[in-house]
Amino acid sequence: MQRKEKKILELLLGAVAAAVLAGIVVIAASPERQLAATKNKERMNDVAMLASAIESYAAYNNGALPPTVPSTPTEICQSTAPDCQGYVDLSMLTDHGTYLTILPNDPATISDKGTGYQIARDADGHVVIMAPLAENGEVIAAKK
Repeated sequence: MQRKEKKILELLLGAVAAAVLAGIVVIAASPERQLAATKNKERMNDVAMLASAIESYAAYNNGALPPTVPSTPTEICQSTAPDCQGYVDLSMLTDHGTYLTILPNDPATISDKGTGYQIARDADGHVVIMAPLAENGEVIAAKK
């Protein structure tokens, strides 16, 4: 009977080892997916941070939203851009570091002007901030 138990134990340990190796292979085979998930987490944090800064701006300015927020989704201008023509200028959020020290950039952005994030005012007057470069089919947005 001990010999049978030993064989069963060996088979069980072999199956566990195979399962562990299979898990390692699956993880190692999808680094792009993990990288995309990491970028999406950063996007979620950035969108939430922008939404919070706009909410603070409105609270400090008697409910008034930044005047540059358009009614159609438009990319936000980088804090360091020399001019914001064609982009939404939210420099009032970074003036003197009151609400933000710098506007965040999408991790996939290579533009020298845009942040990769979009902003718009919806039909109800709420501000919507979006991350159109989100990966893996995720929709990342915040409404304030």
